[in-house]
Amino acid sequence: MALQDRRENLWAIVLAAGEGQRLSTLTRALHGCDRPKQFAALWGGRTLLARTLDRTGAIVPPQRTVVVVPENFKTLAQEQLGDYPGLKIVYQPCNRGTGAGVLLSLAYVLANDPGASVVIFPSDHHVDRENPYRDAIRRAVMATHFAPSRTALVGAVAESADTDLGWIDCFGQDGP
Repeated sequence: MALQDRRENLWAIVLAAGEGQRLSTLTRALHGCDRPKQFAALWGGRTLLARTLDRTGAIVPPQRTVVVVPENFKTLAQEQLGDYPGLKIVYQPCNRGTGAGVLLSLAYVLANDPGASVVIFPSDHHVDRENPYRDAIRRAVMATHFAPSRTALVGAVAESADTDLGWIDCFGQDGP
């Protein structure tokens, strides 16, 4: 089955609900106000969120893309996401961590498309090497067809666990 055939029920969830505590000094210096890093243009004039949506848009149309954002940044999110017509925005009422943001978004997707396959993307990562990242996205799309949950997460392997931020253990060929 070709990759194009696999995209018919493919959805993207973009996690953008962080509140920006750790980089607030930098984002305040760059933008004159506190804002989460996903909503900040840290280099090159485009925000991390916009860069993420550009990548997801190469495989999933905006009509099947869900972005979860903090409700207290609703206005900023709407301003920045206006360039992506049809995009679905889910407002996280309060910060309960990444797991809650994923589940909230998955609930939206499954309510609208019970047969969906889903690739989840963080929106606050700097991607230095686009080609390996795009290869990882292709592998994640393929993985959704073999995973019982039809869900895959694109991310970077952490050098170590950060208990302040949480982490995801990968279980598979190289996992425990």
